[in-house]
Amino acid sequence: RAACARALGDAARHGYAGRAAYWEVVKRVADRDERVRAAAAFASAALGRERFARELFRLRKETSPVVLAALAEGLAFVPGPEALARLVELARHADPAVRRAAIAALGSRPEADARALLAAAIGDDDPVVRARAVGAVDDPDALRALLGDDDDRVRAAAVAQLVARVGRAGAAADAAALLADAASPAERAAVAGAWLATRR
Repeated sequence: RAACARALGDAARHGYAGRAAYWEVVKRVADRDERVRAAAAFASAALGRERFARELFRLRKETSPVVLAALAEGLAFVPGPEALARLVELARHADPAVRRAAIAALGSRPEADARALLAAAIGDDDPVVRARAVGAVDDPDALRALLGDDDDRVRAAAVAQLVARVGRAGAAADAAALLADAASPAERAAVAGAWLATRR
């Protein structure tokens, strides 16, 4: 059941939309198995989009981090203030896996509030959340401060975003300093890759 629901959600990402499939998976958000509920939450959001915003009440009392992370992933597809409000809640969840999924979903939304919340997540305890939030930081000085983060994923993301903001020439000295201070070959490769991959 979980695999079937997830497959329908993945198909929806690529343009499949079926009303019957939507109603089939949305009723599974109440299943006893959290894996089924998780797959159904994602698939319902991906298949229903506008319809699913009205169905969010079905998941109001959900507590499983597995289900909530899948819901957050699916809410990236759902327009409107209800979906955004639910993502805001999930971005503040105690479980880092839920926050990671919510922050990733917020990064794909067009609303100014989503971008502001994403930028605020730069102070999160979880380094994956911080690294995903870097893309919402526009200020070059704030990005340079993030080059001192204690996690190499955040530093690499900050280099990429700094290059996107000020160009390779403007970020060259910062990238060179970070490369010189890199704790491992893997970190040097990540920083160099981030610098080279950003075209500006």
